[in-house]
Amino acid sequence: AFDRALIPQCPSQLTAPNLHRVIQFEPLRQHVWGAKGIGSQGDGCAQLLCKSQTDMENVIAMIEKEFGMACLPLQIGSTRQVNQAVIPAASFPQTLFPASKALPPALFPILDADGIMKPAVLLLVEQALAAGVQKVLIVVAEQQKGAFEEIFYHPLDVRALHRLPPRMREYANQISEIGVHVKLVVQREQRGLGHAVLEAQSELTAEPFLLMLGDHLYKTTHTDGSSCVQQLVAAFNGTSVMALRETSETEIYHFGCATGRWESSRADSTVTSIAITSVVEKPTIEYARANLAMPRLEPGQYLTAFGLYIISDAIFSMLQEVEELQKRSFHATDPVQLTPVLDQLRQEHGLQGVVLQGDRYDIGGDPHSYLDTLNAFAGSRHDD
Repeated sequence: AFDRALIPQCPSQLTAPNLHRVIQFEPLRQHVWGAKGIGSQGDGCAQLLCKSQTDMENVIAMIEKEFGMACLPLQIGSTRQVNQAVIPAASFPQTLFPASKALPPALFPILDADGIMKPAVLLLVEQALAAGVQKVLIVVAEQQKGAFEEIFYHPLDVRALHRLPPRMREYANQISEIGVHVKLVVQREQRGLGHAVLEAQSELTAEPFLLMLGDHLYKTTHTDGSSCVQQLVAAFNGTSVMALRETSETEIYHFGCATGRWESSRADSTVTSIAITSVVEKPTIEYARANLAMPRLEPGQYLTAFGLYIISDAIFSMLQEVEELQKRSFHATDPVQLTPVLDQLRQEHGLQGVVLQGDRYDIGGDPHSYLDTLNAFAGSRHDD
């Protein structure tokens, strides 16, 4: 209607033939929410609002091929703050017995970079709060709830507090402030990661949540010092996202593995994100070679779960379906695994992957992995 009414009044300024060719190009329509033109005399710009990163790549390829026109991609950062986090911390690793009988890995001591010896879960909570999270749910075993309450809810008595050096008294006060943001959720049966996440549902709002593994620690290698959690939150655009890392094929049987299509802004040669097309739990080397190879990775390298996620609340109905199916088939005590449900979430709602600049440490594996973690964190210590 605009063209019919106004182009005859000012044809030299409003005809814009190249602009109209782009906007009216039918194959673009499945990839965009809408389009508009800016400029005149055929030399203006067409602005296309793409449905996703992958759609933007397809649009760019079409325009460059069909019209020979250059494109300038523009990605608007996340407008959705991640306000809540879940940390499953009720695991009982047999490889760490008898230490794991007394304490879950989430309470194992770690010498942090600030020179303070902290339970591992405290490092996780600090990273979550530093990334803007306001509420942290820690899923704990019933018999260990008291140990977590002692850390976050019970301050030292006055006499013990005054025996601490000033720096430690200050940190004791910080822990009390941190505890305001922490809520404990009891998991009476340890039935897998998916079950632990499901146990936290009643305390979460209907928004995406950050998932951090209680038996993992994360150490950044980013040049600007951004933590692994901050990197993931910065990459979040409303679609569920899973942090990834490169892993040798000799190790992938330990981890969930993902594959997909690289996503690029074309302005940045360091591609770090993918549109995930498959998530598989602990694949064999043969399966990975046949189904999970990614271009641009060295031979024998694959993308595996880093242990950090931002997940849509849509996952809860899927986890509930799994649990109900298990009950109907008389497998009510079977583990509820997260990885298959993540793949279902991918199929129905989409799932992004981001290769973080950092390292993950599994303190719930074997004694040597815990020792590696201690050495890695102690090596980064800086005294005030």
